[in-house]
Amino acid sequence: MSPASWSSVSPDAERGRSLAVIYATVALDAAGIGSVFPILPRLIQEVAHSPDVG
Repeated sequence: MSPASWSSVSPDAERGRSLAVIYATVALDAAGIGSVFPILPRLIQEVAHSPDVG
């Protein structure tokens, strides 16, 4: 039995699943960045002990 016959999923379905994982990763990354940016200036002020930031 060859390795190509092990998978019963078509190459198009595998490609679609791969794209779904990539899109989900990008969406989660964008959500994380979007939630961090609003608090970043205040966080840097606290860490740097300087009011010059932001």
